[in-house]
Amino acid sequence: MKSLFKDILYVYKQKTEKLLTSSTLNNYIDPVFIISSLSNLLFIISIKLNSSNYPVWKAQTLPYFRGHDVFGYIDSIIPISPQEIDALHPSTCARIKILDPHYIQWLYQDSLILATINASLTEDVLTQIMSYTISHEVWLTLERSFSSISHAKDYLNSHSTSKCLERCFIC
Repeated sequence: MKSLFKDILYVYKQKTEKLLTSSTLNNYIDPVFIISSLSNLLFIISIKLNSSNYPVWKAQTLPYFRGHDVFGYIDSIIPISPQEIDALHPSTCARIKILDPHYIQWLYQDSLILATINASLTEDVLTQIMSYTISHEVWLTLERSFSSISHAKDYLNSHSTSKCLERCFIC
């Protein structure tokens, strides 16, 4: 995984440098990309998600991602940028496709978010979602899988408590 981040960063730096030196794209590209650093994970998210603690895990992770201003990636308010954009070749003025630096930024940030989510999961849970490559897909899958389990447990707990109380009052 570390190698993937290095590769992405290397490609990102090379493509951005090329684009910024191209006079046809200087007005299009915002050279300042802000990539949120998702650090101190172990201090903030102390409970790893397992099959029985989704509400507690979500109560820890949700404010963490909102506090880092990256929850838009998870709930897809910040959409995936196109991988390529049209540009004019600097010498021939022919229309060409180039890698979109905004896509590289999006991929880099989403990869950090995905790594952060994965680090907060138990091995059993991680094996259920490891085929997903985008944080939004992982978040939705976890929500679908575990919120229904949590609701069912809440229902059973409240229902069994009321049955127990009924039996106590009948006696």
